[in-house]
Amino acid sequence: VLDSMREKSGSRRGLPQSTSMASFNNATRNAPATPPAKYSRRGTNIAAFTAGPRSRWAEVREVYFGDGVNRKSLHAIETAAFMVFLEDTHYTTLNDRARSLFHGSGSNRWFDKSINLVVYEDGYAGLNCEHSWADAPAVAHLLEFAFLSELIDFQNKTPKRSPVTGEA
Repeated sequence: VLDSMREKSGSRRGLPQSTSMASFNNATRNAPATPPAKYSRRGTNIAAFTAGPRSRWAEVREVYFGDGVNRKSLHAIETAAFMVFLEDTHYTTLNDRARSLFHGSGSNRWFDKSINLVVYEDGYAGLNCEHSWADAPAVAHLLEFAFLSELIDFQNKTPKRSPVTGEA
């Protein structure tokens, strides 16, 4: 989908901010009106298995994710570059927000992904990073650069520029 959108816009570098924002707004507008299920019918959120013993997660994968829609769903998660979690929670202290970013509830982060971007209802965002291939400081630096560039551009009312080439 993103490749076809880039082709339509005539750019291979990325989508314009307006296109990205329109896509995000469309996705949130078309989301089901019913609240998402927080638990499976067995009473456990599947992401919780990624926080537990590896042998148990391997058993669950084999039994419940061997074929069909579950296998396709797991494949989509595992081949994604990162996960995005839209949290409907508001934290009043930095410690509570940090605790949420560090481990969430234990079942609302996908700990097998190297990068989990968590966005809260009040617009704050943060990362939960796994340390095997993507060391957290490198990813945090990238996010800090992106956020600060957005803030500086907004305050200076300057046109968006590419973080790679610096071109507007």
